[in-house]
Amino acid sequence: MLSKSNKNKHSAFTLIELLVVIAIIAILSTLSVVALGSARAKAREAKRLSDIRNIQTSLALYYNEYGVYPADSIPEDTSTIFCLSEQGISTTCGTIVYLAEIPTDPADGFNYPYTPTSSQLSYTVAFTLTSESGGYEAGNYTATPDAIIAVAEEEGTIYAVGDTGPGGGYVFYITAGGYHGIEASFTDQTIASWSLPGYSGTLVGGTTTTIGSGAANTDKIIVQNGAGTYAASLARAYTGGGMNDWYLPSKDELALLYNYKATIGGFITSPLTYSYYWSSSESSNTNAHMIKFSDGTSASGGKTRGTPTNVRAVRSF
Repeated sequence: MLSKSNKNKHSAFTLIELLVVIAIIAILSTLSVVALGSARAKAREAKRLSDIRNIQTSLALYYNEYGVYPADSIPEDTSTIFCLSEQGISTTCGTIVYLAEIPTDPADGFNYPYTPTSSQLSYTVAFTLTSESGGYEAGNYTATPDAIIAVAEEEGTIYAVGDTGPGGGYVFYITAGGYHGIEASFTDQTIASWSLPGYSGTLVGGTTTTIGSGAANTDKIIVQNGAGTYAASLARAYTGGGMNDWYLPSKDELALLYNYKATIGGFITSPLTYSYYWSSSESSNTNAHMIKFSDGTSASGGKTRGTPTNVRAVRSF
């Protein structure tokens, strides 16, 4: 028969047994964390695909009603909440709402960049999957009205803000990890009116203020005005770096450009009344958006205003 002291001795855990239990608990905890992380990653990928299909469906409803897709683009490096309504894509909703809040990426909260074609008959929405989901491998993708297409790995130079771009300008905005962006000429393209006198009261129509819309805006202005000397034609005529696709920046592109005025140099900042620069974005049938480079103030000026207004060309790459 065991004594009482022997019973107490054998009922306690030994040090080795305790260490084994602790090791097992640590392993189980690690496995739980890994499993939880994997589950969360899969949930993010599933949400990305769901977001994209939701955007495609909402844009299809808009197209069925208006015969075109929204003209305003959505840049990727912003978490601004946009609405899709009869007003197009805007930070406020109209009365007919197709998507009250256009989804943003679940990982960083940034927008899925939406870019319409110049005809507004198609578009692209870019997104990235970091792991396999829904039959799609990890990688970069582009959604169009009819499909989700894998994007080939980018090749070429990666640029950073402050670099000299492929057209010899100053890179002041980048996207797609630096493979693409916008550069600005280091010099002004002189002063000019926004339009020719014969079109000073005529709406071009369809110009927008967003980043990425300047080139399309410029095309529309030139189609209306034709040959002659005015802000958009001067920007397009610039051939820095041997490139012929320079354009007049949109209002938001011009605002970004203002942030780097000291580094780029050559901007007119005085006298104050002469320090305005044109954007390619209309504000009304008679006026267009400008920015005063002495202090960054936004304004709306007459398309053929008498006060000299400056032109600085930019280009996308």
